[in-house]
Amino acid sequence: MQIATELFVREGYTATSLGDIAKSAGVATRTLYQHFGDKKAIFQSVMFAPAPAAVVPLAKVGDDELLFDAMMRTAEYVRDVSFHPTTVDMMRLAIAESKRFPDMMQRLVTGSHARFNAKIRQFFDELVGRGMVQDDDTEASAEMFIHLILEIRPS
Repeated sequence: MQIATELFVREGYTATSLGDIAKSAGVATRTLYQHFGDKKAIFQSVMFAPAPAAVVPLAKVGDDELLFDAMMRTAEYVRDVSFHPTTVDMMRLAIAESKRFPDMMQRLVTGSHARFNAKIRQFFDELVGRGMVQDDDTEASAEMFIHLILEIRPS
């Protein structure tokens, strides 16, 4: 998967062959066909592999942590995950191949957005649970917080 990811990011979908992946990974092309089926299936596996947000955990709020410090740490998390080189590479690849795989890319964007928002919502749920904030809609708060940190303007 790592070799396939590197090749797809560097060369693009069209310029990457199963033979290239197999050779770089030190396996037979037949092995790739057995495990994945075809190039499209390998590409989908690469695109739906856990992103940095899934790998980098969001730390729990510390017992003596101030609200300001917890918010700043979470803001840094949003920034670091959003601009992580792997995130940027994968988004660039998704954009480049969006015409070839429109349905897959829509699912990818929708799914990763929902997972990332859910992680930030857990942070707001934790703040509410600790009595640090009063919030009746932590889902909206998470969305607004992400937009604020990334300077995304609502349409």
